Amino acid sequence: MMTAACFEHRPHIGFSTDRMNSFRDELLAAIREMDGLEELIARVLLPDHDHFLCHATDIRQCKKDLGLLHGRTSFNWNKDENRAGRKVWFRAAETVMKSDRHYWATVNYIHRNPVRHACARAAEDWTWSSLADWRKGAGVAALSNLEEEFPVDEYGKGWDDDDLSAWKAMA
Repeated sequence: MMTAACFEHRPHIGFSTDRMNSFRDELLAAIREMDGLEELIARVLLPDHDHFLCHATDIRQCKKDLGLLHGRTSFNWNKDENRAGRKVWFRAAETVMKSDRHYWATVNYIHRNPVRHACARAAEDWTWSSLADWRKGAGVAALSNLEEEFPVDEYGKGWDDDDLSAWKAMA
């Protein structure tokens, strides 16, 4: 799983719904072009960070490619907001899947992240995630079974705890 966060968890991505849509499209295009990334499995974009689960053969190259996207978006967003030189991105980090249980809990975690951060009441309501694609492919019943069999529980506690409910009022 790759995670990228905005500096000080400020909702730079969530500056507007147009920016959320635009960055989602840019991120997906960048992921498709990443050398060393073979398959995108699940993804979510939030106002201040994103997560995506992928199969990668060269994670260092993927992080380098993601850094290029972050540099480009930092420059453009700072220009749009007349904030030249502001630090927008903090870092990107990867987490290696340790088991099938970890993998499936990660899929669930990614799709439930908007609820965890109080951005949506239900994960299905969040536009910027791969959950709708999963529902079409696997079906609602299969996803419910995965959620029961591989619960999220304490996943992310201590490193992904920010409450983004205030963002909803800004969007």
